[in-house]
Amino acid sequence: MAEIMFKAEDVWKTYIMGDTKTHALAGASLEVKKGEYVSIIGQSGSGKSTLMHMLGCLDSPTSGKVFVEGRDVSKLSSNELARIRRVKLGFVFQSYNLVSGLTALENVSLPQRFEGATKEKAEKEAAKNLKALGLEDRMLHKPTELSGGQQQRVAIARALVNDPDAILADEPTGNLDSKTSREIVDLLNHLNSKKKKTLITITHDKNIAEDADRKIYIKDGKIQKSWK
Repeated sequence: MAEIMFKAEDVWKTYIMGDTKTHALAGASLEVKKGEYVSIIGQSGSGKSTLMHMLGCLDSPTSGKVFVEGRDVSKLSSNELARIRRVKLGFVFQSYNLVSGLTALENVSLPQRFEGATKEKAEKEAAKNLKALGLEDRMLHKPTELSGGQQQRVAIARALVNDPDAILADEPTGNLDSKTSREIVDLLNHLNSKKKKTLITITHDKNIAEDADRKIYIKDGKIQKSWK
């Protein structure tokens, strides 16, 4: 039986503004097995990105529990959480989140540098990942000199450089045209099927979600249904 990579138990996330309470999550529970490809579907404001932030240790729930590889993240120190984010998890965002003043090579080498690698070692590993994604001739280009699809490939290379167990992708094709979107989705599929990475994608596009092993539909902060 496959181990559980992520688990959320009755997770709530509540924001309070004056007398108004807004529930971004309202009792969400799910499990994601190691090596599984799960797509979380929902409209804007449904809570899908908030749920990813909880699973990825980017935010803390108001109540409920989140586990990563069986560890209750509420019991971990800020340093332990930061190391999980750097080593265990790789993140891909709709807006790419690249550092504008750095080259593609420098952007991808950042996670290795944060882990204490020398500049030479970090850039060697970054170059290997960029070449694997077909960007060997764009390594010294800055984000503004790259197309949207190329920037997203750089972001994926950065997510992979520390060889994480799981990739969490939040609307990874949201800023891309349909052809480039398909290329990015195929790349993520490859990471799951060939590299055995646990993969969670957040999307409002049901066509993108079709390739997942399991689809989860979230509405108003609650998981409504799950199907294969």
